[in-house]
Amino acid sequence: MSLKKNNKDDQAIRSALQSAERIALFSHIHPDGDAIGAQLGLAAVLRAMGKEVAIYNQTGQPGTFAFLPGMADLRHWGEDDFPADLRVALDCGNLDRLGLSEAEWRADQRISIDHHMGHEPFSDLNYVDAEAPATCAILADFCRNWNFPVSADAATCFLTGLHTDTGSFRFEKTKAETFQTAAWLMEKGADLSAIRYHVFESTSQARFQLLNAMYQSSEFLSDDHIAIAEITYEQMLNLGVNDDEVHGLVGQLKEVQGVELSILLRELSSGAIKVSLRSKQYLDCNRLASEFNGGGHVRAAGCTLHSSLQEARQTLLAAAARHLKEDLSS
Repeated sequence: MSLKKNNKDDQAIRSALQSAERIALFSHIHPDGDAIGAQLGLAAVLRAMGKEVAIYNQTGQPGTFAFLPGMADLRHWGEDDFPADLRVALDCGNLDRLGLSEAEWRADQRISIDHHMGHEPFSDLNYVDAEAPATCAILADFCRNWNFPVSADAATCFLTGLHTDTGSFRFEKTKAETFQTAAWLMEKGADLSAIRYHVFESTSQARFQLLNAMYQSSEFLSDDHIAIAEITYEQMLNLGVNDDEVHGLVGQLKEVQGVELSILLRELSSGAIKVSLRSKQYLDCNRLASEFNGGGHVRAAGCTLHSSLQEARQTLLAAAARHLKEDLSS
């Protein structure tokens, strides 16, 4: 069965999860708090239901979230021959982001649960709620409505995703229901202190130095409405910083008064340029990123350009200035 984008069929998902005995869970490469929180949280719930569960990510453990229960079980697809009855992709907008080929993803029963705009269906059952503040919010609400067993460990994982993907409950998709979900997770025993300490109060010295390097490269353009900065691969190597520690840096630029759009260009080992976009009030980051075969959300999106840093900078700034003008007048 193939469902269209945003077609919500939660009962089909409930039935599939209840009937399967061996379930494999996947999250997108370089997972953020929502992706890894959804994966580990759902794994804990399913195991409490007596299911055999395996969890996979093709880029491995994100260091920031190493404190989350169940992280030690994370492995790469292909390391074992786990005979899954059901495969579930979480918080992943397309198959490329999963890090698997079509042949590797092929299975008898596959489900995708996501909240990204522009989701490209790649499973048999695709549940996409682009209005949800996080995939963890979708899963937590499923569990609450279905009376699935949510332990303190599962609640901590789900709250981590909800906390990080809402920008600590600051972003536009944060609604009254978001706080109700968070309160329910706290009632289930979610460890907010652990989330606060490990995610928001444990910056490494290397990341701190990288942040300083980003600030030094920053420039303000288009009447100071656009902030742009860059990080070279050489800087990453010299500081010993991993991909996980770069996450969230672009948001620091957005906090400058007057800035509507922040852009961070990061040079990868392959020479390609990873682009991160964040906006404050009116510019549609997803629309801008989609111009370069990327995507995400209205206020947060990304893409990859195969060019030099200088060429990527010129290309992005030209498009950003145009989108800034178009979105301001719309």
